[in-house]
Amino acid sequence: MAVPVLHVCDKFGVRGSSIHGVSRLFSWWFPRYDRSRFDVSLCGLKHPEPATAWLADQGIPVHHLRRGRFDPRILRDLVSLARHRGARILHVHGYAAADFGRLAARAVGAKLVLHEHFADPRMPSYQALADRLLRDRTDGAIAVSGSTREFLVTSDSCPRTASGSSGTGRPSRSSLPCRGSGPSPPAVSSALPTTPSSWARSGA
Repeated sequence: MAVPVLHVCDKFGVRGSSIHGVSRLFSWWFPRYDRSRFDVSLCGLKHPEPATAWLADQGIPVHHLRRGRFDPRILRDLVSLARHRGARILHVHGYAAADFGRLAARAVGAKLVLHEHFADPRMPSYQALADRLLRDRTDGAIAVSGSTREFLVTSDSCPRTASGSSGTGRPSRSSLPCRGSGPSPPAVSSALPTTPSSWARSGA
């Protein structure tokens, strides 16, 4: 049976750019998941953005919570959505997603994978405190580089033993369309572990 995975993301675009780097990653990842192994879905904390409309055009719908980053109702909404989806892994991207996601994963009994996309030299002090309080609720962490992994560990976002680096996740044949005819790149899950104890270390 496919493992339900809920990706949770703070935001999909940045000021001055309609397509954020993580949105591009979702457009690469989602069509390449092995659907026999992972049932993946995507949630955004905020209101719809140009980037989420673009993702929907790629066949990747986004469930929007329509909340502000500090809105405590995010926790209730995430717990409800995770239970509805039967999520067994929450894969979080961004500070608010990491904070509320770690609490929601514990509430529904799911594994929590934190994905760090860059080392933030201006990380807010409130986030440093949240990371210290929630670090032990992180089952696994993925960093895009060795330096980003060190940032995760030294900022107390997660235990060193729970973290690893995996590169950006960009497919080696990114010039190929995500959909359409012709050979497709290997499925994202082709190198992922399959045992329940290792899900949190996977790239799901």
